[in-house]
Amino acid sequence: MDENVLLDFFFKRRIMKKLIIMFLLCGCTIQEGNDGKNGSSCTVQSMTGGALISCTDGTESIITNGSTAYSVVALINPCNSTNPFTEELLRLGNGELMAHYSNGSEQFLTLIPSGTYYTTDSNRCMFTVDINNNVLRTQASWVIFVSTYL
Repeated sequence: MDENVLLDFFFKRRIMKKLIIMFLLCGCTIQEGNDGKNGSSCTVQSMTGGALISCTDGTESIITNGSTAYSVVALINPCNSTNPFTEELLRLGNGELMAHYSNGSEQFLTLIPSGTYYTTDSNRCMFTVDINNNVLRTQASWVIFVSTYL
């Protein structure tokens, strides 16, 4: 028999003996608990966009295929750039738009309302978000970018 296995066996046996002796010395007793309530059976029925779980206790739950109001349903490139490092907007399941905000050490995602924006990547393009959250690309000259910094 392997020496490590043999040592492990004797070590565990010594610990078990000590536990039994401690248990007997303290006069502890074991009480058997009451049985819990029996569970119920459930079935899963596939449906458009998810599944319906129905249980014999009368409860039901609909599970969707992961699309919620805050799921990302589309990536939008506001500049139509082919640059692989361009900034992207996230379209959420509820139609809202989300963008990455960065100001020094402050970094977070934020919802963007209607308005005119420009990207901070190398494209430096200007785009507008209308009241229906449509992204409209704007052709801007360098004069507009310069005036943004003044």
